[in-house]
Amino acid sequence: MLDFHREMIADEVRTSAYREAIRHFVTPDSVVLDLGTGSGILSLFACDAGARRVYAIESQHIADAAMLLARECGFADRMTVFHEKSFDVTMPEPVDVLVTETIAGFGLEEGMLGSVLDARQRFLKPDAVMIPRQMELIVAAVEHPKFYDENITWWERPQYGFDLSPLRMFTSNSLRHDKIDPRALLSPGATVMTIDFATFDSVAVTGSTQLTVERPGTLHGFAGWFSATLAPGLVIADECGSAMHWFQAFLALERPVAVEKGTTIDFEFQSHDGAMSRWRGTVHTTPAVEFDQMTRLSRPPCALRR
Repeated sequence: MLDFHREMIADEVRTSAYREAIRHFVTPDSVVLDLGTGSGILSLFACDAGARRVYAIESQHIADAAMLLARECGFADRMTVFHEKSFDVTMPEPVDVLVTETIAGFGLEEGMLGSVLDARQRFLKPDAVMIPRQMELIVAAVEHPKFYDENITWWERPQYGFDLSPLRMFTSNSLRHDKIDPRALLSPGATVMTIDFATFDSVAVTGSTQLTVERPGTLHGFAGWFSATLAPGLVIADECGSAMHWFQAFLALERPVAVEKGTTIDFEFQSHDGAMSRWRGTVHTTPAVEFDQMTRLSRPPCALRR
């Protein structure tokens, strides 16, 4: 448990950026909500910035570590930790600043939208500040043969004398994460979706873009990453080649496609609070290749489900 949070705290770009954003917005009158506090580091930053009261919510047992640190760092009088799901919390008072780092490699995979929307509707003052305020989801066409072979093509090769290839379709519909080398990209990144956390009104979100291939290669799928605005002029992004702790998303095609320089790709992405993702579109080769992948298809149907 602590190893995971050590990696995040040790990510100096991510952690220092959040500290700077908190210092920018928090005043001695501020009531701060840290949604998904984890180790409590962002709540400690808020207390150190002078917040009148900090409420930290965490459903996992790392909440116990946050409570310990609040006491040991001398903030127990101003920092309250709720060890429960945010949907079950009743906030003692309205909140001036909401801060959350429930961000996954492609932004939404940790169910960020649902918890933020609920907190915004039930806890925040009308003029409350949100950190981050905005997030962009960015995609690029990618040639990623080794990773594709290890995770998808592998199922087509007989194993111990058995044909396991019927499972290949399920694995090609999984959203995976990997550190993707910028040299693997076949196209520049393009924003497929922009989310304003102060105004979005549904956990079901959709966006689209068009990509243009810049070199010949084999299209194995798409790299996905986020760019989050924490404060004016303060942005963090886990683009390919980033030294930050996040891995990029890899959205596979069911079958690789040979592409040439100048090939265009229509790309659409849908997410339902990160629990279901769908990527579909058209690769404009000759003939054109359509694709439609969905994480709901990443597992065989359960025979026991009624």
